[in-house]
Amino acid sequence: MAQICVRCPVLCSTCKSLTFCLTCMSGFYLRADNNCYSTCLPSFYADGPSLTCKACPQTCVLCLNATYCKMCRSGSYLRSDNMCYSNCLVRYYADNNQLTCNNCPYDCFNCNSNGTCIDCNALSDFRQLNATSQRCVPIDGYFEKNNTVCVPCPPICKTCLSNINCTSCTPGYYLRLDSYCYSTCLVRFFENTVNNSCTSCPYDCLTCDSNAYCLSCDQTNDFRVLSGNRCIPMNSYFENGTRVCLKCPFTCASCFNLTFCTVCNSGYYMNASNQCYYQCPLRFYGNTQALACMPCRYDCYTCSDNASCLSCSPFSDFRVLNTSTNSCSPIRGYYENNTTKSLACPSICTVCLSSTFCTQCSNGSYYRTESNFCFSGCLPKYYSDNTTWSCKSCPQICTSCVSMSKCLGCVQGYFLNSSYQCNNSCPARTYGNANTGSCLFCLYDCYSCSNQIACLGCNSKSDYR
Repeated sequence: MAQICVRCPVLCSTCKSLTFCLTCMSGFYLRADNNCYSTCLPSFYADGPSLTCKACPQTCVLCLNATYCKMCRSGSYLRSDNMCYSNCLVRYYADNNQLTCNNCPYDCFNCNSNGTCIDCNALSDFRQLNATSQRCVPIDGYFEKNNTVCVPCPPICKTCLSNINCTSCTPGYYLRLDSYCYSTCLVRFFENTVNNSCTSCPYDCLTCDSNAYCLSCDQTNDFRVLSGNRCIPMNSYFENGTRVCLKCPFTCASCFNLTFCTVCNSGYYMNASNQCYYQCPLRFYGNTQALACMPCRYDCYTCSDNASCLSCSPFSDFRVLNTSTNSCSPIRGYYENNTTKSLACPSICTVCLSSTFCTQCSNGSYYRTESNFCFSGCLPKYYSDNTTWSCKSCPQICTSCVSMSKCLGCVQGYFLNSSYQCNNSCPARTYGNANTGSCLFCLYDCYSCSNQIACLGCNSKSDYR
């Protein structure tokens, strides 16, 4: 029987039968069922040269060829070489959702899926794990440059933030305020060997040691001099808690502040408010030894020293200058009480030694010696002297009088005559009346009598009796 050639299926280039293609037409690929298709099944890729569907690598679900996977099977992860592996390389983490190997942050050597570093590479990246931040930070001697590998610090820096920004120094070098390491520190700083830094001296020092004791001071700019281990203000300057001392007022040789002098310059005197003036206030004098305003005596208004008044105040102190004693005595009508102001005498006194001791009385008042005071009248046996305005003693035989020569009454045994004199007998033609204590006239015809009606004698020569 003759053999008949049957046409292959339209997609087949060659075939063994209508259901068994050997090769496919261009654009079609031979599958494992020996038929040609325009695409390949999952886990297979279309091989152009052979126009066949070839199996992807075992770990791939989808691939472009034998060396290029597009999707991995569960448990495998797509690396950057487009192949699927059971794990990821260092610096990558396995994404279990996408089944890919994703880049860790640049600082991590290994990391987890949330980007937290698990470990770091000190040998090649010069990084170490910070347990708090879970980041790989530069090891000592290196700084962050936002790349995987840290950059070396300058040799003199133990740690740094950049080539010109040190944060700590190697031994023998000290960190200054400009964030760089030097072999020495600037003035006003000392070399701190504990932390290898330049530490500030106390504000008063130009240079200092590690105990913060001053070694030298700046007289030119700070106006300070060394005293012990501190820099104190120069003369005529004062401490204000800052580096530069402030100038005292021009009148002060030294001071605590602008309003409190401690010593005055020559020609100036310190007053009670600790301020220096060219002239002392009233009631003070300038002591040239102490350069201070010293109090005058209590009675002086102005003075040359503590013993001699120059002037007095009659209006406020009620005093006038006594040139013989250089003191200020109370004016008339005032008395001394050993204070600045004299006190007024009682109104009836023109001169007094105290409020209870008058020495001269005003008109209409009389001085009594027994009480040293002034009264409107005198005691018995005293009379008022309007010349001296004092009470003066009557003669002893007078019980009262108006002057030394005019008695008004007599003591017992004496009789007041018409001349206002007290005698132990009465003149002719009078007799002594014991009841009135005075000499009374006898009867007209008596030259002497014992009473008003009894004559004792007559005068024949003048009276012819």
